[in-house]
Amino acid sequence: MERECEAFLQKVKLLHAARFGYTKVIEASYKGHTFLLAISGIGKGFAAAAVSAVASHYAIDAFVNIGVAGSQNKEVADVFSCVIGSSYVEHDMDTSAIGDPVGLVSGINLVSLPADSKLIDLLKQSAKALDIPATEGVISSGDTFLSDHEAKARITATFHSLCLDMESAPYAQIAYAYSVPFASARIISDAEHPEIEYPKNVARASSLASDLALKVVELFR
Repeated sequence: MERECEAFLQKVKLLHAARFGYTKVIEASYKGHTFLLAISGIGKGFAAAAVSAVASHYAIDAFVNIGVAGSQNKEVADVFSCVIGSSYVEHDMDTSAIGDPVGLVSGINLVSLPADSKLIDLLKQSAKALDIPATEGVISSGDTFLSDHEAKARITATFHSLCLDMESAPYAQIAYAYSVPFASARIISDAEHPEIEYPKNVARASSLASDLALKVVELFR
């Protein structure tokens, strides 16, 4: 989201901007590293479109997604800590009526969408450098901002995910389709009462996400 990028953009040198459909792509530099920032918007459709736009128009080394998410397990992933995705699932993909496992992404026939091990290590190193507590685990995505405890518990039981967002898994899906390494990290903005905690915590969580993104750019090799 734009609000997640505000602090980040204030600290980098902007070189060029372009728009592809809804996706805004900014070429920028930070501490001698040139990179692309794609602002996708909210939800699975915009997320998939953003990765497709970048992969179609630029030669890139990797996709790294950083944003905010809601915790599925406050004991492991508390507010303002970081969850680094070991894999990604789309909890609202469901063709089980025709015999598929819940979450299966037809075509590539995966439930667990992969993360790149080198990018996971980079995210761990970046979080450690900033003293942000980080845990590696499954991130699940869907087109609903979930505050219903029963629905969240059902997703946790099915996929064993540590946090919920609306973009990581579709980013991973399209990155996989384009054979580009991918990993996502999410700063936890809310846990037990998302409708109350998210508005209260999103500014600080977004600031931490910006710091983490800058560190990733700085340490990327």
